[in-house]
Amino acid sequence: MTNNISIIIETTFSSFSEKYSFEKEKEEYSGDDFSILYSSRFFCLRMKTYHREIYLYSFPPFDSDKESAIYNVILYQRGEKRIEWPYFHEIDNIEECYRLQMENLVTILSENFSIINDFYLHDGFQERYNKLKDYVISLSPSTFATVSNTKANENLKN
Repeated sequence: MTNNISIIIETTFSSFSEKYSFEKEKEEYSGDDFSILYSSRFFCLRMKTYHREIYLYSFPPFDSDKESAIYNVILYQRGEKRIEWPYFHEIDNIEECYRLQMENLVTILSENFSIINDFYLHDGFQERYNKLKDYVISLSPSTFATVSNTKANENLKN
């Protein structure tokens, strides 16, 4: 099954990766979970599957420790508190479910590419990243109420 997921991700992502010069770096398998990494000279994208969902993370090419959920980056850059993203839980066929998710992710990435790219520009990145952490905490303060800054950084990925 993970091989099929890899094919679904690669074929659905190919037009985006060609347009924006992303190259596949590596794939990792862990049981039923799967991860694939694409990189460009501006930022990297990691897609992870977990329980029928594809999660998308981004980070600067020079520092994978600064990985953040792509939705948080988009929300922060837009200055919004919430965006409704479609879910595909009602789709019984897992391959169709992943294909629809990937088509949606490619649309989201394409529509928001310039603001994502702007976030990762080298000048001022660390300051933007620190503000992103604060922003994510402000969206759900009770989640981070007893969590240290180090742990909050890890939770940026969720």
